[in-house]
Amino acid sequence: TRSVIDSNITSLTDALVFLGGEPTIYGEELFELSTYVKQSYDLSVKVFSNATNPKLLLRGLRDGYFDRVSIDFKAYFPTHLIKTNQNWLTYIDGIMWFLGQVSALRLTDAVEVRMTVVKGLVKDFDIIKRICSNMGVRFLRQEDVRSSYQELGLLGLAS
Repeated sequence: TRSVIDSNITSLTDALVFLGGEPTIYGEELFELSTYVKQSYDLSVKVFSNATNPKLLLRGLRDGYFDRVSIDFKAYFPTHLIKTNQNWLTYIDGIMWFLGQVSALRLTDAVEVRMTVVKGLVKDFDIIKRICSNMGVRFLRQEDVRSSYQELGLLGLAS
């Protein structure tokens, strides 16, 4: 809400970042808050999302509500571990649609895809990296920290 934003903005604040859970569940409210922040504080706005609502993300970028979008692509294997509240193929289709639109609108500099992988459980998700590369979208591969905790015998602490 605006009061939460107002009470947390300081002279050191240079951007507002909407992140998880999943910020796109708030729909149009994200646009309202983004407009408020941009008009009141002249800050840039970034959204971290799993891209389960690609149309909202595209509208936010296209219409200037969001300056940057970071998609955290859940690359767990087996895929039934992914919690997207939708069919896996629908999820992938949505991401591919979003990236295609971003490319067509020449907004690729404003988007990055982060792929979180679990060490030893991912077979070959390089296709996402190749697609991003072909479209000019920044791609980052992140290791799931749970594998590090497991190696240290601390898995129970990370769960």
